[in-house]
Amino acid sequence: MFHRVLPKAEIIDNDAYFLRGTLISQERLENIIVKYLKEDYVFKTICNLEKKTDLKQVALTFDDGYVDNYLYAKPILEKYDVKATFYPVIGYCLEQTIAPLDFYYQYVNENISSESKEEWIVGKHKKEFLNLPMNKQRAFVKTLFYREPKTKVSYMTTNQLQELQVLGHEIGGHSYYHDIYTRLTKNKIIEDIQRTKKALLQIGIDIKSYAYTDGQYNLEVVQALEDVKIRFSCAIKSKRISDNENLELERKFITENEFNIKELFGISLSVLELNIFLEKIDVLKKELSLSFLNDFILKVLSNIPFQNYKMVERGFGHIPTGKNIKEDMLSLNGGTCATMNIFVGAVLYKIGFNVSLIHGTMMNENDHIAILLNFEDGFYIIDLGDGQPYFEPILTTENILRKHPFRTYRTINKTKELRIDFLIKGKWLTDVTFSLIPKTYNQVYKTLEQHYTLKEFGPFWKGVRFAIYPNKKIIGIRNKTFILQKNDLIEKIEMKDKAHLKELVNQYLPEFKESIVQCFTKQELL
Repeated sequence: MFHRVLPKAEIIDNDAYFLRGTLISQERLENIIVKYLKEDYVFKTICNLEKKTDLKQVALTFDDGYVDNYLYAKPILEKYDVKATFYPVIGYCLEQTIAPLDFYYQYVNENISSESKEEWIVGKHKKEFLNLPMNKQRAFVKTLFYREPKTKVSYMTTNQLQELQVLGHEIGGHSYYHDIYTRLTKNKIIEDIQRTKKALLQIGIDIKSYAYTDGQYNLEVVQALEDVKIRFSCAIKSKRISDNENLELERKFITENEFNIKELFGISLSVLELNIFLEKIDVLKKELSLSFLNDFILKVLSNIPFQNYKMVERGFGHIPTGKNIKEDMLSLNGGTCATMNIFVGAVLYKIGFNVSLIHGTMMNENDHIAILLNFEDGFYIIDLGDGQPYFEPILTTENILRKHPFRTYRTINKTKELRIDFLIKGKWLTDVTFSLIPKTYNQVYKTLEQHYTLKEFGPFWKGVRFAIYPNKKIIGIRNKTFILQKNDLIEKIEMKDKAHLKELVNQYLPEFKESIVQCFTKQELL
């Protein structure tokens, strides 16, 4: 199931349609088609679906009849000789008018802040709006605007619908004005279906299939479709309430990204949360490039500390949930690798990068979690959950040498592994060895669990760890040592007592003062 389609360059990811999931990129549509072709699927229109259980078949459907379907979906379908099914709201196509919901989204885009948009797009406000009869939706929209609203959204013309049919695509029904049929009496439902059928028949289109508006239907709606000889109808989720399974066809709601994000990273992340996070760390533009990644990594490390005070605050044995991880990162509190790299992995995945979690070994086997990036035929490691970070994606197929004032490191490539060594007092010592085998969240969960339930699994229950890197310069704490970089010089200050600690954090880390002091108190270090 698709709705609107635009070139990726024209999509603003704070747009209400995009946030709702009813706007995808032309490139995403093409990727979906290529995926199914590679897997030897046969493309069908809804009325041509076969009951053969051994046939790999897929039907693409486009709801509502937006003109961008004609402008941007049709060329991709033609490129691969794929036929699809279109479900226009015929009233808006005939009259070339705009649905109240489109004006509603226009208002949301122009007036509602990022923090509140979710409630307007998928929450209470949206549900209340859709529950209104169509005349009351129109009246409500008028109260939102001081003057006649303008929107770039428009619907296909009848000529464009006719052309799609001539090209072999199927045209079905999707109501006359997008009324929600479960809110109507059976007589009103039949009346609207007949009006829809008649309008389409007048332009030479005899419909045999339908799509439920807003995916909503009940037994009465199904029976109404049967009464007017509709053979197939598409839902979103099938309720299995009738004997006619063709009138409850289940569809997969296709959005810009595949949504197995929770399986990969253990957290769900909405587009709204993504945008709020990027805004907080001052990343203004998203693009799939290494230059973007370099800037993104620097902004994360400049604003969010690697630290253990949240672990100590929650207490030994408290394993952070996905909600805790999101809270810590969205509040710019940060954490260890189990917080920072898991969340950053989810963010990069949501942006569109091909990333997964991997294991690393420092002191104990698989005691570290990092990110593996597959990009432009190369594999890179991204690791922001280390007290001494790298500031860039590290290419795994080359041996490199890098110098920073606080660390010099090299990489040693091995089969399915990458080792990173530090130069310490003239000797190379291994810091971490990364496995280059992608892992799911469940596969790295034991590492996360051990950090919070085994006191010997790392240094976090025996001391204080804190490091933040504004403009690549370290401000850090390692137990009683305060680490400060001035230009290219590293100064290490031994803290004498709690008053000395407070003086230093007051001066250099005021926003983290309370948490750091509490951590020292709980760890009984000063």
